Amino acid sequence: MSPTEALEVTLDGVGQLTAPAGTFATPGTVTVTPSADAPPPTDGLTPAGSGIDVTFDGTQPATPLRLVLTDVAAARGPDDIPVVQHQRHDGTWETLPAEVTADGHIVVETTEFSPQWPAWLNPVNWVRSLADATTDALLSRTDALACADNGPGFAMMRPATTLLHSCLITNTDSDSGRDRAEVQLTPNRRFYVWISVPDGVEYTWLETQPAALRAALGQVFGFDSDRQVLVDSGTLFTAGAGQPGLDRTLTFTSYTDGKSAALSLGAGLTGLLGLEPRQGLLAVTYLSVQCADKIPASIDDAGGMADFAVCFAQAALSALEDPDRAFAGALNLFGEDAYAREAEAALERTSKTLRLLGKALAVAGAAGAVRDIWTQLPDAFSQNGVDRPGDVHLDLAGRGPVTDVTVGLDGIGPVPWGTPVPAAEEALGARFDVSEDNGLGCAQATLPQFPGLTFGLQDGQVAVAAYGGGDAPATDTGVTLGGDVAEVEAAYPGAVVDADPSDAFTTRYTASSGGHAAQFLSFDQATVDYMQFGLAAAVGEAPCV
Repeated sequence: MSPTEALEVTLDGVGQLTAPAGTFATPGTVTVTPSADAPPPTDGLTPAGSGIDVTFDGTQPATPLRLVLTDVAAARGPDDIPVVQHQRHDGTWETLPAEVTADGHIVVETTEFSPQWPAWLNPVNWVRSLADATTDALLSRTDALACADNGPGFAMMRPATTLLHSCLITNTDSDSGRDRAEVQLTPNRRFYVWISVPDGVEYTWLETQPAALRAALGQVFGFDSDRQVLVDSGTLFTAGAGQPGLDRTLTFTSYTDGKSAALSLGAGLTGLLGLEPRQGLLAVTYLSVQCADKIPASIDDAGGMADFAVCFAQAALSALEDPDRAFAGALNLFGEDAYAREAEAALERTSKTLRLLGKALAVAGAAGAVRDIWTQLPDAFSQNGVDRPGDVHLDLAGRGPVTDVTVGLDGIGPVPWGTPVPAAEEALGARFDVSEDNGLGCAQATLPQFPGLTFGLQDGQVAVAAYGGGDAPATDTGVTLGGDVAEVEAAYPGAVVDADPSDAFTTRYTASSGGHAAQFLSFDQATVDYMQFGLAAAVGEAPCV
């Protein structure tokens, strides 16, 4: 046939395929034959007659063709819905909505061809079967992680939940060569699970969800995407941290709630578990937002689950009637063209299933059969059942006190003056021992590895350090207690020299830079007897006085 010809092919006793001129852009051959492979038995579906197979050689339709299946038995009940069972190219079968003509034929318009069989759908039985299949899928377990379980020696993982598969490996930073402990987590059931992310991780990665998508989901569902992730079955979440200065435990908490349950239910209802995880999440998120007011607060609210299911399948369908509207809504929701396009494609793929589900629910009656059917679903998400929400603990042993540092105008080793005490303790690998609390946020303290230093802690920050003799780190300029004052004058040529106001016989040398100061005292103007480094406002007669 040529592009200018109208198509009309009749297969006696089976069906007829028609299309107007211009349906095909290129010339080619259309072959219509009886289908030899019948669809597998499906609860709620009654085969209605013979199937038909259509193949194309050298051409493809640009617009839908009309397929009329004429070998159709009468419906068994007044509520039965006409459908077509279509075999996808991968061999799986899908059920698509159809229409019935006045003479009892079943009609469908489609561009996708391979075996098509007429059938009647009993809405209550089919919805019950779909609910059972959804529940079975959600309750089924996923495979454990294939993991070397070779975490670094400083790390130990302690799982305390059955909602997640967990594993610990060593991740070596390619830039520094430093080993990091990486926790790998994935849901142990086939539904969405929240995982909280603790402070202290150096990186996170969520398969199928780049940072921009995580941020968009956070805006949609009102959570901090840096502190919380939404993970579905088969999707891997990883987080890692290097060895800390002090012993630390990082805790990842898993749980489910009404939002995650609603997303899981939506994914099961529309068959989105067969999509790529990201596309499934995009589509279900888009549709769930249309029914945001129906999402139950509690997983145990069976009635709320039923209401959400009905809304998801019926009210949200209006968003699929206009592809441009669907894309505009997805773009507004996700904020990035690429994700909006993915969501639109996923919605398009599932729109026929959604329309059929909406039609079935309308016939079945949401207030009766549907609500009864979905009372079983909360069991799939029960936090009091065999799966226990809770924590995965990552225990990290500290590397111990840091001793190889110098002290100067900028700070002590990796710790600039003015650093909060907890961060300074982590960087130096030891906790301050407060020796004197002067009140008003001022305290003097020592570190075990530097007994010759007295620190001033002001308003929760490391403000100053004073040399009092004994074991203390070197200065960054080489000036030492007992050394020659000439070393100070050479290292700090701009230092101000004056008399110590508390002792007229003592000479004071003060150098300042960028809000920091270094101060040296000499009793004889020849030998360095005392020195301090820190914030200019804190350097004085004694640390933090």
